[in-house]
Amino acid sequence: MLKVGAYAFSHDVRGLPRSDIDGLVAAVRGQVIEWLRSKGASEEILKGEKSGFTLEGGAEARLLQAIAVSSIGGLESWQLVQAIPQGEFATEITIAHGDSEIVVYCTLEVGHTTTIIAPIEYAAHGPRVIRMLLNLVHPTRAYLES
Repeated sequence: MLKVGAYAFSHDVRGLPRSDIDGLVAAVRGQVIEWLRSKGASEEILKGEKSGFTLEGGAEARLLQAIAVSSIGGLESWQLVQAIPQGEFATEITIAHGDSEIVVYCTLEVGHTTTIIAPIEYAAHGPRVIRMLLNLVHPTRAYLES
């Protein structure tokens, strides 16, 4: 897969009560879940009981999720892989959180489903969820790569 875009932004939460930090993390998680629902992911998919589903437009997709939590914070990741005529388009969103910072990292990748050495043309665009998360998090630092 070829990375065609990356977004990273963070919010400094030092000095905030744990309940405020947890609330912001829950709000970020909620925005990602709402975006996945708008794509056609069912509760069964969101709970990790199944990974494959059909997008609202009829294309096939799969959702891969990972969660790691410790006493100092956590890491949550969702990767939505969509079938496109040229191969696959993947959007991965990762949230890392601790006592000092909440970081959101998103990558956009496109690639063939088989091993082919050939260019791939696809007009990638920033997913709506990125704009929603930027409005929610109010980043103190941001980074865009395309």
